[in-house]
Amino acid sequence: MLSAYLMALVGGKWNVSVSPSVSQPAQSPWTLVKSMIWDGYKYLKGSGFGILIFWKFSSALGYGAMDVLNVSFSERGNLGNRSTRLGFLFAAAGIGCLVGPLVADRYTDMNCPKSLQLACLYSLLLSAVGTLLTGLPSPFWILCVWSAVRSMGSSVLWINSSLLLQKFSHAEMLGRVSAMEYALALFAEALSAVLAGVLQDNLSWTAEEVSIGLGAFGVVLSLAWGVYHFRGGGAASAGGAGPDENGQMEAPEERNEATSEQTCLMESGNEYDM
Repeated sequence: MLSAYLMALVGGKWNVSVSPSVSQPAQSPWTLVKSMIWDGYKYLKGSGFGILIFWKFSSALGYGAMDVLNVSFSERGNLGNRSTRLGFLFAAAGIGCLVGPLVADRYTDMNCPKSLQLACLYSLLLSAVGTLLTGLPSPFWILCVWSAVRSMGSSVLWINSSLLLQKFSHAEMLGRVSAMEYALALFAEALSAVLAGVLQDNLSWTAEEVSIGLGAFGVVLSLAWGVYHFRGGGAASAGGAGPDENGQMEAPEERNEATSEQTCLMESGNEYDM
C-alpha cells in the first residue's frame, strides 16, 4: 500500500488520455484508490465469476501457517542438526512448487476454463491432504514428502486461479481484480500464521495438532468448492466455454458443441496423452 501511494504521488504533465481536449478533475491519491477499489468490487459483484478470487484465500488459510509449524517439525528425526532439517523441509516444498505445475499443465488448457477451475479444486484438496498428513506421526523423510505434496497443490492452485481471472476479466479491470485476489490471499496467509501461533502459545496445541486441524478445515473447504464446481458454478457453468464479452457466463446451449469438444477435453472425461 505504501509503495502504491508513493507511486501515485509521482508528478508530471503527461497526458495519456485518448481525448486530450477533455480535462479530468484532479483527485487525491486516497480518493483515487478508494474509487478503484469500489469499481473493482462492483465489477466482480456484477460478474459471474467474482467468487473465484477466493481460490487463493482458501488455499492460503492452510499453507500460511507452515512456515511457523516447520520450525517445530524440524525437531523430528536425526538427520543433521535442526537447521539442516528445516532446510530439507523448505527444499521439499520448493521441489513440489516446481513439479506440480509441470504435471498439471498436461491436463489444463486456457481454451477450457473449466479445466483450470477443476485443477484449482483438485489442487486445493491435495494441499489440504498434504497439510493434514504432515501432522501425523511419521519419519522425517515422509514429512518431507508431505511437504512436497502440499506445495504441489498450492502452486498449481496459485497459477490456475490467476489464469482463470486473466481469462475472465476485462483488460481494464484485470489489475484491480488481481490486486483484490492477492490482498485476500496475503490476509489469509497472515491469519493462518497468527492462528497457529495463538493455538500453540495460548492453548498448548502441538504443531501436529495445528497441522491436522488446518488440513481438516482445508478438506471441508475443498468439499464446498467441489459442490460449487459440480453444480455449475464459475467456469463450470459454461461447460468450459468461458464468459461472454460482458463478463457473464455463457449458457451451455449458446456455445459451439463441436468446438467445445476439441478445446475442452476434460469436460468429456478425456485426458491429454501422457
